[in-house]
Amino acid sequence: MQINKEFKDWNSDQKSHLMKWLTDKEIIRLGIEVKCPECRQRTWQSLDDAASSVSCQQCLGKFSIPAHDTSEIAWAYKGNGAFSSRERTQGGIAVVLTYKLFANPLGNRSTTMFSSIARRASDEVEIDLIMFTEKMKYGYPERHLILSECKSYNEFEERDLTRMESFALECPDSSIIFATLRRNLANREKRMFTKLVKRMWRRRKKGGAFSPVVILTGNELYGRGDPWQSWRNLGGGFAKYENYRGGHDTEMQSLSDCTQALYLDLDPWAEMRK
Repeated sequence: MQINKEFKDWNSDQKSHLMKWLTDKEIIRLGIEVKCPECRQRTWQSLDDAASSVSCQQCLGKFSIPAHDTSEIAWAYKGNGAFSSRERTQGGIAVVLTYKLFANPLGNRSTTMFSSIARRASDEVEIDLIMFTEKMKYGYPERHLILSECKSYNEFEERDLTRMESFALECPDSSIIFATLRRNLANREKRMFTKLVKRMWRRRKKGGAFSPVVILTGNELYGRGDPWQSWRNLGGGFAKYENYRGGHDTEMQSLSDCTQALYLDLDPWAEMRK
């Protein structure tokens, strides 16, 4: 996972806390990385499996750990379970960071499902991350149903937005999260998201079912603390939203307003006053 550069502003304690969280949740596992004497490729082994011999993941050959030369052995982490696939590693990072962002600051309690398939009649919808969070606010529980579509560095497609919109409208009081590790959206994506957001605005003003649409980028996912803290640390145009709550009943609606202004150049406040 080549993401160290994204955490360059974190101090050692913050990085250590992140690694502890990842290992405690068994999202990553500690093992060793050694070079195969046959194919010369490096291969990862868990600590349990590396007790005697190592199986090369490239040529499938077996060899003994070079215990006589510890310089040939390196500690290394690897994604576990759903996050172990090489093809899904970067997408998995986006899912993990989105999960961490909402599991901690925005919810004291949470129920989480990764990569879930929802079915209705003959239709199937895959959701990268579903979370139900609850926190106490002014003595009352504030609950959120969060549906997330997470990308690494690939762009969002129209079908992603259509799928999330149709599913969210079947789930009253849900919020839609679109998360990417990139720091900005492409102009094509901005146009797609703007159309989606305006459809939600129209439904809301008519009193119909709607879902707040939140857009998160690497600015928030790699940030320290909640999104508002990240904006404070980023400064510039982000800092103007560090204390914004918008008078909304829920933090998700406030977050929706802020991210639409930041990444889509929209003005939700003016729109809702029309």
